[in-house]
Formats: sequence, structure tokens, C-alpha cells
Amino acid sequence: MKDESLERNEGSQEDLYEEFDISKFDFSIADPWEEESSAENGQPEAKPQPVGEDPVFEAEPAAELAAEITPSPKPPKKEKKDRTLPAFSLPSVDRKTFLRKSRRYLRYALRPSGLYENISETLWWVFLLGCCLFGCAFYLLLGMDWASAGMIVSSRVPLLMLTGFLLGGTVSLAFVGGATMLAKLCKEDDLQPFRMISAVAGAAVYPSAVLLFGLFLGLFGLSVSMSFGVVALLWWIFNLMEMLKDLMGNRYFPILTFVILWSMGLFALITATFLLK
Repeated sequence: MKDESLERNEGSQEDLYEEFDISKFDFSIADPWEEESSAENGQPEAKPQPVGEDPVFEAEPAAELAAEITPSPKPPKKEKKDRTLPAFSLPSVDRKTFLRKSRRYLRYALRPSGLYENISETLWWVFLLGCCLFGCAFYLLLGMDWASAGMIVSSRVPLLMLTGFLLGGTVSLAFVGGATMLAKLCKEDDLQPFRMISAVAGAAVYPSAVLLFGLFLGLFGLSVSMSFGVVALLWWIFNLMEMLKDLMGNRYFPILTFVILWSMGLFALITATFLLK
């Protein structure tokens, strides 16, 4: 009897614990509580989505997705300006051009009236500076001779150079003013005084070369101030007289009278400055 009851009990337990296959379970069964809440809110029942699909990408077309995913084009970057300074290059001058210009300037020095006719009036101050430097070179030659002879101390040579600088500009302006008045007295065309300064400076080009050569000899202790200095002054005076003849015609008497008076005033001023030693 006991064996039969045991067999029955074991059979009933096997019926209770029947094997369950999880692969046959339907997971798509919705929760009844969720169905009731969605029905009350009036929302349609959500359809089950197959595994591996995203509902967001199903609702939007592919074109819209591509437009959203594609990044907006960036504005073009501003090109940086090249702030480097342009390279400075001197204009190339060939040998023929250099020789041609050199010959033209040498002709201007031989005939200073060409400067009056061809040079702009705005450069008058440059030529006036050249006249001042001519007087400065003359007094430097004098100062070197006097210092080497012991007549003055070396510290007074710069004072003599300053005197010559001022004297050169003063006598040049005096010549220009006197020549302008002479042209009016002779009833010639009115001469432009500022343009005439260029001719006065051009007349001193070759005399300046004589002064420079005298300064070179003075470096070796030679006293050449009276020889080279006086020759340079006389050559300058002769060039100025020729320049007036070109500008005013063959009026020898008034031109010669004016040049002699101006030269006497020039040498008188030079003699007066000798007192500075």
C-alpha cells in the first residue's frame, strides 16, 4: 500500500513540474494595464516594432535624414593679406644709358644755362645747398693750411667751414638778385631767380673738382689754398659770366660791369672773414 501511494505522489509531482520551453513564449503580449491606460488617454495602441529597427528613422524620409546629417557648409576663411613690404629694387641702367646721362650732365656743367632751361624750379633749394657746400670746401682748404702753419688752432677750422657755408649761399643769392635786376634794365625777358640758382650751382661743378683735388693734396701737408682756391674762384666767376651771356644775349658791357662789381664784393667779404683767424 505504501508503495502505491508513493508512486501516485511522484506521478502527481511530475504533472505539476512539467517542462517549460522558453523559446515558444510569446513576448508580444502587452500588459493589460498598459492597454487600459492608453485607451483612457485616447492614444492609438502602439504597434510592436520588429527587433533591430528604430521608429524614429521610419517616420522621417531618407532625404530629410540626409539633410539633417549633412553638416552646413562653413563660411570661407578670409585670405590673410600679405603684409610683407615689397622688395626695393633699383632700376637697372645699362652702360649706354649711364654714359649718355653722364655726358648730358657734363654738358650742363660746361654750359650752366642749360640747367636754367631744363631743370624744375622746385629744386632750387638743392642747388642753393650746393653753392653753400662750394664755399664750405673753399674755407676748409684755407683752414687746413692755416692749422698746419700754426696760424690758428685746429678747433677753429669748423668755425671757418661754417663761415664758408654761409658765405657761399649769400653771394649766390646776391648774384641771382643782381642778374634779375640787370635783365630788367636791359629789357630782356624776365629771368626767374629760383631757376637761376640751378645755373649758379652748375657753374661751380668743375671748380669744386679743383677744390677737392686741393683738399687731397692738403692731407699730405701741402699748402695749396691760395693756388687751388683762387683758381677755383676765378673759374666759377668765368662760368657765371658765360651763363649770363647765354641768357641775356651779347650785352658785353652791362654783363662785364655787373660781374666785376659782384666779384669785388665777393673778395671783399672773403678778406673780411680772414679776421676770424
